[in-house]
Amino acid sequence: MKTSLNFSWKFVPDFQSAYLKKFPEKYQEINIPHNAFEVPYNYFNENDYQKVVTYEKVFDIDNFDKNRRYFIRIWRIKK
Repeated sequence: MKTSLNFSWKFVPDFQSAYLKKFPEKYQEINIPHNAFEVPYNYFNENDYQKVVTYEKVFDIDNFDKNRRYFIRIWRIKK
C-alpha cells in the first residue's frame, strides 16, 4: 500500500539537538517538496542556503504488524 506523505510537515529553518526530544512550538507547516531558503536567481553565496534544517512528520500505520518491515522511501527528482 502506498500513502502520500507530502503534506503537512513541520519545518524549522535550523537544527538544535534539543529538537530530537521536543520539536519547537513555533514552526512553519509546509508541503514537500520544499525550498528551505529562497534566494534570487542571480545570487551566489552558498552560506545563505546551505544549512542544516529540521523537518518533522508524524504518521500512523493502519493495521500495524510488528512482524512486518515498513520502509519510507525519500528521493529527489532531478528536473
